[in-house]
Amino acid sequence: MALSVLQLAELALHGAAFLCGVICASALTVTQGEFGGRCILYGSVIKNGTALTLSHFSNISLCYFVSAISILIAVYCFSMLLYAMGTDRAWLTVNLAVSAVILFFLLVSACILRVGMNSLCSSILHPLVQTPS
Repeated sequence: MALSVLQLAELALHGAAFLCGVICASALTVTQGEFGGRCILYGSVIKNGTALTLSHFSNISLCYFVSAISILIAVYCFSMLLYAMGTDRAWLTVNLAVSAVILFFLLVSACILRVGMNSLCSSILHPLVQTPS
């Protein structure tokens, strides 16, 4: 059975989403492990002499939420890659509904990552700007 262009595009998108989910979850988990299991999203940095020190960490549930959504997307997209070869039109509405729910949580997760990292980066740059030359 030959695959149409739309089916190939769907497979490519699911593959890309799988890779993004795995990379996001692993990067956040490794970063969290480097900071003793604490979440650096929405964290703040202070200047301690000549070094920068993390003074405030955010709630651990933020990192768990982002990691869980990333893993959920990776598992779902991987299962859709395996299942896509034999998909018929009967499951199309179910797949669309599940994709819409996952997309909503992915949007929330992306907003948390974006704003959290912006907050951390601005707290890093803020002490550096105020230091006299």
